[in-house]
Amino acid sequence: MPCKYGHTSGRHKSGRCKKCAQKYYLKNQEKLREYQKHYYSKNRKQRLEYASKHKEHRREYDKQRYLKNKEHNREYNKQRYLKSKEHRWEYNRQRRLRHDCRKLLINAARYRAREKGLPFSITIEDVDWVMFCPILGTSLDYSRVSDRLWDYAPEYIPSLDQVTPGGGYIPGNVAVMSQRANSIKNDGSAEEHRKIAEWMDQQKGICATREECCLPTCPRNSLINKASDRAREKELPFSIIVESVDWDTVCKILGIPPDDSGMNDRLWDFSRECMPPLDQLVPGRGYILGT
Repeated sequence: MPCKYGHTSGRHKSGRCKKCAQKYYLKNQEKLREYQKHYYSKNRKQRLEYASKHKEHRREYDKQRYLKNKEHNREYNKQRYLKSKEHRWEYNRQRRLRHDCRKLLINAARYRAREKGLPFSITIEDVDWVMFCPILGTSLDYSRVSDRLWDYAPEYIPSLDQVTPGGGYIPGNVAVMSQRANSIKNDGSAEEHRKIAEWMDQQKGICATREECCLPTCPRNSLINKASDRAREKELPFSIIVESVDWDTVCKILGIPPDDSGMNDRLWDFSRECMPPLDQLVPGRGYILGT
């Protein structure tokens, strides 16, 4: 039934027209806000006494109300989230841009140190904020730190890394480099990286010789199957079998004999130097003969 002004927007439980109530509130917004502020400050003691007296009743009422409107509230919140997703993303991006991007890197390093139990005592003044990656030589774009665009080229995004892995983020043990260089460096030592580079140089254009291996057949099949799964996920060519792989008795890079005892159990606390995985000589060419 329309109100006396002809509105058909529905009515509140009190019987008042919703459209009229909205127009009245917008017209007298400041007056109503001042009245509510004065009312709550005047009756604060009575309201606290009432709340403590009816605490259990209010809790039970809120519980029943939540259960009654659970599905409706869930769907409403979902639609509200989807509707404001882009707006919130842009708002958070602009908020991050207002902050110093170097502080974001420092805060991220503090979080990593707390998660791994490493010492942390650096400030912005303790870090040499270079404009070029000291490893790859690419220019570093500090504005991209705030964008969180992980599909952006990682060789241009700066990151903080420990010079000595495990030494913590302390003055003298922190360097700025690109994310690409940081991911390559990871936690390997200089000697290990040197051996990897030497081995990759030796393997360019050279087909590996095939010799007998001391590993049992089951782990070798398992490695072939896992390589097949990785090739399928990354859409890489795959044409190798157990007999086409050179199953060495020692690691060609580190010179450590492989141990397959923990391979099928996926025990990640097992020493990674002794795990025998399959790797591509030229990343991206796939698992084919000679690579």
